[in-house]
Amino acid sequence: MASENGNVIRWNCTADGKLIDNRREFLKVVALVTMLIDHIGMIFFPDVLALRIIGRIAFPIYAYLVATGLDWTGNKFLYFLRLAIIAVLAQYGFSLFVPGCFNIVFTFALFVPAYWLWRSGHKAVALLLALASCLVEYNLYGLLLVAVLRLADRHKVRAMLLCLLLTALYCVLANNPVQAFSLLALPVIFRGPCLNYQIPNWLWRWFYPVHFLILMGVKLLCVH
Repeated sequence: MASENGNVIRWNCTADGKLIDNRREFLKVVALVTMLIDHIGMIFFPDVLALRIIGRIAFPIYAYLVATGLDWTGNKFLYFLRLAIIAVLAQYGFSLFVPGCFNIVFTFALFVPAYWLWRSGHKAVALLLALASCLVEYNLYGLLLVAVLRLADRHKVRAMLLCLLLTALYCVLANNPVQAFSLLALPVIFRGPCLNYQIPNWLWRWFYPVHFLILMGVKLLCVH
């Protein structure tokens, strides 16, 4: 067990010597499951609102894991490159169900250079780069939420209040009241339990692009 800025961080040493945070492993499971439920609802049961409500939990958890994942990588450029590759590979499957929009992983990839440009003093360039998120699912709200959740481990109250404000604005401006249920992710992020199991990296990284193709295959089988 370790401590950072007064926050207790729970660690578990895996067989290969790498350190993991067991709480993050739990969040990964919740993110994967709720996202899958959301997309099953979107594709097969569009009239079942409960599935979309459950699915709202996924995005803030993904945003938190990506934002704080910068502290877990030794190579920021490779971290960005991996996100960019996943975004590109996922786009075909995503566009089958949500045409005319880029998938949310593009926002996650944009956040990495925008964040470091901002931190290094190139704020105008960072802001210009951030504007590119307007072309992506969730628009600028998505990128701002990632930035806010970057604060979550060290400034919990501030992060929660900003999440509330951003989500309320998005619900009003985008006329999307269902997104308010994304706030259910906050207690999971801040008070989630540990999971004494490490999610395989390949599953965590490639589930998003692959699951769209699987769902499309299932839909085609159902049609025929």
